[in-house]
Amino acid sequence: MKNVYVIMAFHAHELLWDLPETLLSYLDEENPMKESFLDENYLKKRKQEGRDIYSLCSKMGERLGAPMCVEYTNELLVQVKDVMPRVFDRLKNDYSRGRLYPIYGHAHHAHASLLRPEEITQEIVWNRQYLHNCMEVPYPKYNGLFPPEDSLVYGKMEAIERANVDYVIFPHLDENKVPFEIIGEGDCIYKPFLIRTSRKNIIALPRNFPISQEIWRPITKIKRDDVKSQGYMLGDFPVFDNEYLYGEQEEYPIDMDTGVDIYKEVLLRELKKAPENGLLLYVQDLELMDFGDIALEIIEKAWQEILAEHGDKYKVHFVTPDRYIDEVLAREGVEKLPEIKFDRITWAPEIRLILRADGHYPPLGVTGVGGYDTHKTGIYEHPHVFWENGKYFCGIFDNLLDNLGISTNISVNVERLGETGYDLARESPDSQAILYLRLMKRACNWGWRPTEGRQKRPCLLGYLLVDILLGKLREFPVHLILSRQYKMINPQNFVGLCETLKVFIDNRLNYLRYGLDQYAKEKGGDLRAAYALFEPVEQWKALAVAKAREMFVVNRRGPAGLQALLKLLQEYAQGVYMATDYIQAIWSESPDAEYLVDKMYHYLYGIYPPMFPPMIEKIDAMSEQDIEEYFNSIEQRQNSGYREEMRVPVGMDQQVDDHEPLFKR
Repeated sequence: MKNVYVIMAFHAHELLWDLPETLLSYLDEENPMKESFLDENYLKKRKQEGRDIYSLCSKMGERLGAPMCVEYTNELLVQVKDVMPRVFDRLKNDYSRGRLYPIYGHAHHAHASLLRPEEITQEIVWNRQYLHNCMEVPYPKYNGLFPPEDSLVYGKMEAIERANVDYVIFPHLDENKVPFEIIGEGDCIYKPFLIRTSRKNIIALPRNFPISQEIWRPITKIKRDDVKSQGYMLGDFPVFDNEYLYGEQEEYPIDMDTGVDIYKEVLLRELKKAPENGLLLYVQDLELMDFGDIALEIIEKAWQEILAEHGDKYKVHFVTPDRYIDEVLAREGVEKLPEIKFDRITWAPEIRLILRADGHYPPLGVTGVGGYDTHKTGIYEHPHVFWENGKYFCGIFDNLLDNLGISTNISVNVERLGETGYDLARESPDSQAILYLRLMKRACNWGWRPTEGRQKRPCLLGYLLVDILLGKLREFPVHLILSRQYKMINPQNFVGLCETLKVFIDNRLNYLRYGLDQYAKEKGGDLRAAYALFEPVEQWKALAVAKAREMFVVNRRGPAGLQALLKLLQEYAQGVYMATDYIQAIWSESPDAEYLVDKMYHYLYGIYPPMFPPMIEKIDAMSEQDIEEYFNSIEQRQNSGYREEMRVPVGMDQQVDDHEPLFKR
């Protein structure tokens, strides 16, 4: 009988859904941002629907006899305590009795590509503080980290080391995914490996790709009409890797029993492949983009059937990382594990395509077919591209806080933040500055799929952060607050402020215009109210670009231009916020939002290669002369009244020459 160890690791987070309403209350009454669209609070929505994924997770663990290893962000926990207090109390009890096992994460789901090393350390410490000080969670033997989006940066691993982390939940390795190097001999699929830092070796527990990702196949086939709102439109275009590679079309819908059989086959295949004492690490978002309850049902039924039918062949040990490290690694010798070196890594791409605001990212392994190529997509060279696009906006604020002497060495009571609902106006100015910037770097502000509402959040946070910085300039002697080593802002960041709007503003207008045009052709109707809103979007976007160009000029004045630069930055943030809010208004004026969602994804499917990877490469390679010419050309275009033309995608009405048809018939 083969011994196989299984770790069930879940990540759960929620944006601070009501925070924008609180932050908007800080603005002056005449500010046009004051009255704007707000996102629905999904925790409150699920509570009203009687849905509680957190208790379902524990109950599944109870029935399987499996500890549930969870990484819960502070943002999630403070909202559960407020919105679902009974659930919060059950979570505390489940931790205390060992049903839930704590893995640490980032308190605010801020992404490694945007965080500086000291911020990474602080995020882990804040999450640990909330768990142990506020929830009285028992300490694990080994400190583990489940980083946001399972993303790691090799050059920032020492920040994780400084948080006393012993192991990390690591994405799976694939030569088509990212470049990496393995030093030494060993199994890096079903056994851990090491990441060496200056003071210690950190164990990397590798995610098992099939059992983590293939849960999506039955869900997508069972719930096709629900998941299509996220771009997974079975039948309209390829969604899964096999549909791209072989021209197959997945059949749908299927029933739950068929879905369980599909996933059961995956589990059996991995049990067969795993060596003696091998590790199968299931790693996923617990909510699974609002389909977590279905995922848990499939997982539980599949494992129960396997245990009943194949118990004589496989001895399955559902364990915590503590137990696996002690029972297997310590006995086999941690020092014998191979070492990995890499630049950046995350859990994407996966078995389904990704349609983002910048275009089409095919699934992992889809290369050399239909015109698709790993390097052409750009994600191989830019594995953090979904979040990296936020580095220009966030990077400017990093520089400003450095120049004004504001460091992460501040006293923040994480329990108090939860009790006040993150009413940041109650905190000290320096604490507010740090927290505004940290929330700005939240992964969901920039990707996976940044919605208009989420895209507005960094703009609002930036607007308020500038208020704090202007206040410091007014209230303190300049020689006390300006760094003696004043650093000029990298002018590439100002280019980034302009170029990223081609995705976040222009491309959104493009797919909305396309959808409305198609609606008018097919169904008719009076769409003038929706079309009329395009003009204010373009006006606010033009204002934002103009302010970015002015920032580039003022930045050259150094400390003497700091106050002017701050005011321009605030006007830029307001311009992007308002342009995005008017885009939301277009959606609200549309006669059929579901129709527009379908057309949006058809439009985005046609944008290949996606826009962000080459855009980032171009910006980051620009010289000072290139940047000067860039902003001169912007000024000339603005003076001539020039507007960007709509980028027409391929793959909707007709296919580009080097692409095969969507499906072989």
